Amino acid sequence: MTVIPIAWLRLGSSDGGTCSANTGNGSFQFSGATLQTQASTSPGDYVICIQTSDGTASYQESFTITVNDDVAPNAPSTPDLDAASDSGASSSDNITNDTTPTFSGTAESGATVKLYSDQVGGGTTVIGTGTATGGNWQITTDPLTAGLSHAIFATATDASSNVSSSSSSLSVTIDNTAPTAPSTPDLTAGSDTGSSNADNITNDTTPTFTGSASTGDTVTLISDLDGVVGSATAAGGAWTITPSSVMTSGTHAITARSTDTAGNITNSNSLSMVIDTSVSAPSITTPIEGDGQINAAEDNDVLIAGSGADANVTVSVSITDGSATLSQNVTSDGSGNWTISGSEFNVSGFSNGELTVSATQTDSAGNISGAASTTVTLDNTAPSAPTITTPIEGDGRVNAAEDNDVLIVGTGAEAG
Repeated sequence: MTVIPIAWLRLGSSDGGTCSANTGNGSFQFSGATLQTQASTSPGDYVICIQTSDGTASYQESFTITVNDDVAPNAPSTPDLDAASDSGASSSDNITNDTTPTFSGTAESGATVKLYSDQVGGGTTVIGTGTATGGNWQITTDPLTAGLSHAIFATATDASSNVSSSSSSLSVTIDNTAPTAPSTPDLTAGSDTGSSNADNITNDTTPTFTGSASTGDTVTLISDLDGVVGSATAAGGAWTITPSSVMTSGTHAITARSTDTAGNITNSNSLSMVIDTSVSAPSITTPIEGDGQINAAEDNDVLIAGSGADANVTVSVSITDGSATLSQNVTSDGSGNWTISGSEFNVSGFSNGELTVSATQTDSAGNISGAASTTVTLDNTAPSAPTITTPIEGDGRVNAAEDNDVLIVGTGAEAG
């Protein structure tokens, strides 16, 4: 409350004069011999008009009162690190790799807000300024030293240069050091299908990978064909990731990326692995045994061969008469050719007639092809002796007139 002695009002008064006041006149009142403000008054100049009368004459006096603001504004709110500056997996943990982060908060409207860090000038050096517009402010700091935890606080200065007390401080960690690189991803044995569980060739389209990384780091698995295929948090220095979506068939370069809590990243070396989900049937060389027939001299060593397989894979060959079946597994050569030579089939015990020969291949990813198929005829039984029609030449005799064209005929021979 502003108090003004009434004696001031008698100086320079005049009889019958007039005076006028501005709109702030109603902010003041008399209390005894003093002039007082009636309520909180904004800073500035106020023209006061006072008039008195003794019943005979009236006296008026006007004068200016200047109200000064010497009250400090309230302290700003505790600075808040903006989500866009709070890098890493969390946008609210106040750990960042941004060395010029942006903070926001509230303060008296129109006040100048200054930010400080306890790590800069012992907390006395301004690291950023802004104006509270509508009571809100946002400030991007000067570069701050990484590798430290900064206690960030703010003050507000009003238009009359009154300075508030300091706000509460916000602890912010600035970390721009890259994490330790994760290990090269490893395709698990359970996902590495086929004849080898360590060749990184599989028909599993959602295979599982494992590796090591710093505990707490987020590990992201990246394929040069499919992009990001999964992520996990390293626990106890280890991670395991199984893609949630089917991966593309083909050769992949798989990389693991570690991201620490501040958002710094480091990539591993890449793993080359193949996803292979299909294989074609091999071919069987025909005719088998040269003529598609197996006779008694051939029935204990029937040779089956072919081509069209993948290099160095297993080819499964079988032969059957519908009741009995023989099978053999062989390995194709580097050109995909294959043969059961050295392990020929003995079909001497099979029933005569048409035999079915089949061949499939199992590739290095564990895919089994459809079957190539052909037939061969087994005939290993000697035919019955034929019958000769007698008597030859009608009478069983060949005379001089017949000796140059003796005709012999018969029946009972096997057709063909």
